[in-house]
Amino acid sequence: MEYLTDNRTVSMIQASVTALLAIPLLPFAITFGQRIRLLEGEHPILGTASAAGLLVAWAAAVPFMMVFGGLAWLANGSLEESDARNLFLLVNIGYGGMLALWAGVAIFSGLALISAQGVDRWLGWFGFLAALMCAVAAFGWASSGLLSPGMAIFPAYLAVSAYLLANAILMVRMK
Repeated sequence: MEYLTDNRTVSMIQASVTALLAIPLLPFAITFGQRIRLLEGEHPILGTASAAGLLVAWAAAVPFMMVFGGLAWLANGSLEESDARNLFLLVNIGYGGMLALWAGVAIFSGLALISAQGVDRWLGWFGFLAALMCAVAAFGWASSGLLSPGMAIFPAYLAVSAYLLANAILMVRMK
């Protein structure tokens, strides 16, 4: 509860920004899927799976982030500490479950990228690493430490975000 009270404004801004980022994500997901499909050749299923996974993961992230923003909003008033703790844990576990979708995006697109040459090939292997980090974080159910819900999630999301950013940079450089 103390965390929510101390970080109330930042948490509400974070929730709003997460929702707003869905706007540029739509054209990015489509373009990203097309890029992967071009690398696949004859049977372009990995690009479609990557784009769909990206959109579904973000669609699932927005409600969880809104719950987190709502928790921050209510932290100064009527929210009981036990309710806040339970909802905060629900949000962390929800994000952990979404890691399967992020891992799918990284592994499906990574499979197509490793068949390419140069930087794309290395980026594909980085996608595999990001997917592995997501798998470790998704199965982290320790009651404390690095594998507790919420602790291993951040590095995994950071790895997938870096992977998608690198893909975005390559897509811009290709045009």
